[in-house]
Amino acid sequence: MLPLIAYFAVQSAWRKLALFTLVLLYGQFVDPKGPLLFLFVMGAIAAELAAYPNVKRFLAGPVAAALSAAVLGYTMFTAAPHHSLQSIVPLFPFFACVASGNSFFGLLTSRPLTALGVVSYSIYLLHMPLVYGGLRFFDAFIAPVRSLSLLGYWSVITAIACLAVVLSVCTFFGVEARFMRPARERRPAEVRGGAAIKPF
Repeated sequence: MLPLIAYFAVQSAWRKLALFTLVLLYGQFVDPKGPLLFLFVMGAIAAELAAYPNVKRFLAGPVAAALSAAVLGYTMFTAAPHHSLQSIVPLFPFFACVASGNSFFGLLTSRPLTALGVVSYSIYLLHMPLVYGGLRFFDAFIAPVRSLSLLGYWSVITAIACLAVVLSVCTFFGVEARFMRPARERRPAEVRGGAAIKPF
């Protein structure tokens, strides 16, 4: 993880490229669990690309949206090894577009997906336990997961995703929202109401 932390201290684009290359080589040839690093590296590269106005303008446009959506759709119906470069790299164009503010023809700014964004932290916390637990349950009590077709596998994943959303809504309103304060209350006391008030 140290190379990833060092990324934030590196300013030169060439040094960042060298850092990304070293992390990818380490993950591919040294660490057996290294491919998981690719997810973080791809996210860092997507954020880096968004810092360049011309690149960001293209990634936020309709051509990039159509191309990345096509690659993402193709990836869903391929049998690439889990957490491998073959399965992770095709996801990169989509996340690069999202990092640059692409709304995918208004889809990401629609009311349903905006609502999902509100509960996204709960989804982040719950989705992996539900995926692993759900697949283990399905494998033990319904049918072997390895025997499923791609359509059958994605049907199971879709059902687990729907369960994750329902539970996330419950945890958001039952837990998170109770600890969230309105923005006005979170502002420092000395700037509320436009007046300078010194706190005691």
